[in-house]
Amino acid sequence: MPKPIPSVVPEGWQESLNWSCKCRYYVPQSAAMLPPPITWEPCPEANDGLVCQSMVMNWAGKESKIAANPSMDRNPDGSAVLQLARYVNKAYSIHMVADADGPVRTAMYFVWGGKAWTELECRTYDEGVNEGKFIILFRGNDIEEWEDYQGAIGSDLDNLHPPPLMKYKSPVGAYTQGMAGGATGFLVLDNNLALHLHPWDTSEKIFITSAAVDPEGLKAGYLRIRDGAAFWGTSTLYRTGINVWDPIGGARPFIRWVGDWTRGAGNFGTDGIDMVWCQGEGKAPNETKFPIRSIMTAPFTTDPAKLQPRRLRALPTNRISGAPAQVGCGYAALEGPANDLIVTRLSDGWSWFVPNTVERRLSTALGLTCTELFATGEINGRYTIARVRLDSLGTGLPPD
Repeated sequence: MPKPIPSVVPEGWQESLNWSCKCRYYVPQSAAMLPPPITWEPCPEANDGLVCQSMVMNWAGKESKIAANPSMDRNPDGSAVLQLARYVNKAYSIHMVADADGPVRTAMYFVWGGKAWTELECRTYDEGVNEGKFIILFRGNDIEEWEDYQGAIGSDLDNLHPPPLMKYKSPVGAYTQGMAGGATGFLVLDNNLALHLHPWDTSEKIFITSAAVDPEGLKAGYLRIRDGAAFWGTSTLYRTGINVWDPIGGARPFIRWVGDWTRGAGNFGTDGIDMVWCQGEGKAPNETKFPIRSIMTAPFTTDPAKLQPRRLRALPTNRISGAPAQVGCGYAALEGPANDLIVTRLSDGWSWFVPNTVERRLSTALGLTCTELFATGEINGRYTIARVRLDSLGTGLPPD
């Protein structure tokens, strides 16, 4: 049954019961009702020459913040598009997809009603924007059995009323382990550690892999879709590798040495033109860190036999398996050694560290356009999104 619209929801928005009557959210009736565009302001001044802007957090005063794990992709014209959630204390959150320098494309209000996270009937998680699609994962159906129900909504970036993609009941505590979308469909790593690909109309359920059939019994993680292919990582404390699936070759190790504990690869990222990953060598079986670590690149392919790896430079951290590389316009961005970022040019391995200051600490890359790096971190102690001009990074460092 319909309920009165909460006062925090803008006038003219309507409730959606696409998920359940115990998990209500609100969507606009027209694009004219969407929130205003994102605005940007200069980052705190520093004597490092960095040209940086941060997102203005002006939608609810000091209670404003953004949720963890926003994401970025590029529009067909090369401009940045973001998925993020704006939180206002325990009142509400606005989940949105917006151009970095243009309109908000779609949005939904999720009303908390003053409840703590543990008291909500259901919970939402932004799963990412990629290749013109976005996904928001839903978990829960009511306060007694919120763990039982898994699923998501998602669609094209301009769809104001995104449909439910799937909804299923699972054993208590058996969460959906991960999701990722792309132009051809979306991946779901379910509670049984099986990875499936679904087209956006959910007419099929294509098995990709599972821990049960993996050659070393490892589960998938760090899911990505690009140009109809699925990529994922498999790792433990002692070994790590990258895998691929496409409709022709099926699932198989990609940059992975099955049974060889001395080598490993992870942090895989691609923009469909270039691929970038981190590679380790020289490790003993009982060690957890690789003594030799490199940033690698290759032209995009899904065929392991056609892979043309090329070393760019030494990796300055121990993190072979972690946050994926963000790749775009001939550059890659990765986590640096001091909770900072390193940007590497793929043509020659020349690199730049993005310097942090007391007021500006950027630690996670979201993506790259041909002129800017987008990243998350703290600006004046508040978690937010920032953008840094690549031509302001200074002289950089030669490859080693």
